[in-house]
Amino acid sequence: MLLLALVLSGCGEDDVPVDRDTPGARRAVAEALMVVSGRVVEVARDRDNGKWEVIVEQASGRYEIELDPGTFELLRLDYD
Repeated sequence: MLLLALVLSGCGEDDVPVDRDTPGARRAVAEALMVVSGRVVEVARDRDNGKWEVIVEQASGRYEIELDPGTFELLRLDYD
């Protein structure tokens, strides 16, 4: 069940969901929304390298914004 919930929420198998109320998650969300506006669907950390991953939804689709774990700089932007 947990795996199904993670897949449906947008988290990959190497992503760990993060409480959006933590200071790091709030900063990741703020930085991600400066790149792509929309509704934040998920905030996660990559288990392997710690990078922040924020999924933002717009009417046209979903974006995954990957941010550096220390500086919160944009590393990658994917569109689903």
